[in-house]
Amino acid sequence: MCSSTPNRTSRRNLKKHQTRFDNQFKTVRRLEILNSFDSLEIKLFESSKQKLLVEFLSAFGGTDKDDALDRIMQKLMTQNLASRYSFLGRRGKYSFISLTNLWTCIKGS
Repeated sequence: MCSSTPNRTSRRNLKKHQTRFDNQFKTVRRLEILNSFDSLEIKLFESSKQKLLVEFLSAFGGTDKDDALDRIMQKLMTQNLASRYSFLGRRGKYSFISLTNLWTCIKGS
């Protein structure tokens, strides 16, 4: 799961996973609007798409679990969208953990 900086092989793996992910989900751009999460969550009901997302997210690496999580979250959504979420949904924000399929994929990567 965690590796420091990506080497040439891991960059190739990331590109391969990105292409497969693009073909399945039609977008890999960071999520910018709330509806994007809902749409992604629905697509992730299929276990094959969950597996694909886990493989894609795993390719980002990291020096430890926290670093890997930071890299994944930065790749998944813009800062503007991230500011509307908290893990448990406190202080009037949306709950990230309520996105159960997406959270399962992130934990599995």
